[in-house]
Amino acid sequence: GNFPPLTLPTMERAERPDRLRELEDQLAVAEHDSDSSVRTLRLDITEAYLKSCLWIVDRIKGQSSPAHLAHLDRLADIYFSRQRNDLAELTHLRALHIREHFHGAKQPELCPNISGLARIYDSRGNFVRAEEMYREAAALHERGLRKILFLYSERVIDANRLCKQVEPIFASFAELVNFLVTQRKMKEAAAVQNRATQLFNEITGESAGLHSILGSVIEPHLLTIQELVRTKSAG
Repeated sequence: GNFPPLTLPTMERAERPDRLRELEDQLAVAEHDSDSSVRTLRLDITEAYLKSCLWIVDRIKGQSSPAHLAHLDRLADIYFSRQRNDLAELTHLRALHIREHFHGAKQPELCPNISGLARIYDSRGNFVRAEEMYREAAALHERGLRKILFLYSERVIDANRLCKQVEPIFASFAELVNFLVTQRKMKEAAAVQNRATQLFNEITGESAGLHSILGSVIEPHLLTIQELVRTKSAG
């Protein structure tokens, strides 16, 4: 499909190899400076490379390629980390639009951008919208779990890929619980905790092999959820 071009104000500068070399030279000098200066320059370089990669991948593989979408996701995260929330929102919406076009609405593939938008709305104080997005991301993640487990059972994906695809599901539960706790919605947080625990028991109870494979990636999130709920309840 044809999509409107993503507005990237510094794209032209970022594509120039001399600009990238200039940033790298600045970083080499700044290694002896403060940590904040080094981090800023590293973000400058990462942002410049991502924009360059987007420009190249768009022309070689197209806007719907996994590489293009992965670069969009990373660029949105960079913008958010730099408190450039308008650009972060625009970039997430851009990637979400592309994913919806190819996968349809309400699909697990949309989760990276829905979660990213939730964080942006949360940071702006738009808590109603943020909660909607956090909940949607968790629900869509859970919806995709059975498909992931089926692909593993059919040996379409291996154990490493299984872990990489399951871990974000429980990370989204932890992120939702953290939000609910900060909003003092302890009953809702406890309900999400119970659902995450129930889901873990359901999928790992099916075989000892699944428990040994997934325990190390899921249990840290369950512990985080438990600690969030316990600490706030005690307070």
